[in-house]
Amino acid sequence: MSWIKYILLLIGLGVMTACQTTQIANSSDTAARTDQLPAQVLHDGECGLFGFSKSDAKLLFFSSQIRGLYWLNGATRSLSPQGVFPDLDFENYTLDLGVAEPLEDGRRYPDARLSHTMDDGFRRIQPLVILETCGRPDTDLG
Repeated sequence: MSWIKYILLLIGLGVMTACQTTQIANSSDTAARTDQLPAQVLHDGECGLFGFSKSDAKLLFFSSQIRGLYWLNGATRSLSPQGVFPDLDFENYTLDLGVAEPLEDGRRYPDARLSHTMDDGFRRIQPLVILETCGRPDTDLG
């Protein structure tokens, strides 16, 4: 993954939390976190949706056209995307992106929701801020 992708994700996190009073942990704290998904890598030409919790900017959701992950109750759940990217659904989960805001290398969905019906019949709705971006070949800037 090119360093430009990391910068885009950092800028997106900054934009996402600009109006919040919650402070994002520094990089050494984030590396050791076990309360969110690990960092996800996009391959050249692969596009992805990175979903962060609105309250504390934890990475809880990731999906590309071919793979998906969701962090729920301390465990990672694998999801099989269905549909055409970025309008995806998953076996028992529904993704509502809402209105997109353009970014330099992607889009931001500030009011996205991932929902599913639990065994007891109640519907669980996870509000997310989703950043959409695509992997690009590394470029030599030197």
